[in-house]
Amino acid sequence: MAANDYESRELKKSLGKMRPLEKLQYFFSYYTIHFLLAVLAVVIVVSVIVRIATKKETVLYIAFTNAAIGSVLENELTDAFLADAGFDARKNHDHRLSRWFVFRPIRAR
Repeated sequence: MAANDYESRELKKSLGKMRPLEKLQYFFSYYTIHFLLAVLAVVIVVSVIVRIATKKETVLYIAFTNAAIGSVLENELTDAFLADAGFDARKNHDHRLSRWFVFRPIRAR
């Protein structure tokens, strides 16, 4: 225990003599991995909290394949459907619309 107290006093003395830039270099030379892991942990925790707090329930999923639809039909199939079904898109309800186009070459017979 006495050696540990002695080491901490010596460390405080040596850090007290350093300039701020030297202290920063000392910190990053010894604690870079710890610092990066702490930042990563904070980012993950914040990301999980935001995802949970803003989670929306998907109530409608529409996929179109090889179909070109206009904005009027898209509105009728999404927003109007949600309104008729009693869902509010601004609350915890979500709808998704996917458009897939598959192009095939025309073969001559």
